[in-house]
Amino acid sequence: MKIHPQNVKGKYYIDIDTCTCSAACEIRAPNHIVIDDKDYTAYFSKQPETPEEKSQCEEAMDCCPVEAILNDGEINNQ
Repeated sequence: MKIHPQNVKGKYYIDIDTCTCSAACEIRAPNHIVIDDKDYTAYFSKQPETPEEKSQCEEAMDCCPVEAILNDGEINNQ
């Protein structure tokens, strides 16, 4: 597992070794997930702060076809 170096520290992150960059996550959480144009992997640019933002991030996690989005970052982050 590898976390993108630009992923902001926090609960949510994306395993870039698994990420296939389907962009479905960015569509569901555009204020939180960014696609890196250099290597076509995604990362969290902002952690959710409100229940609505958390819901968007959870929806992005649920739609990921390769289950690359994880939310155990308080234990496993950088």
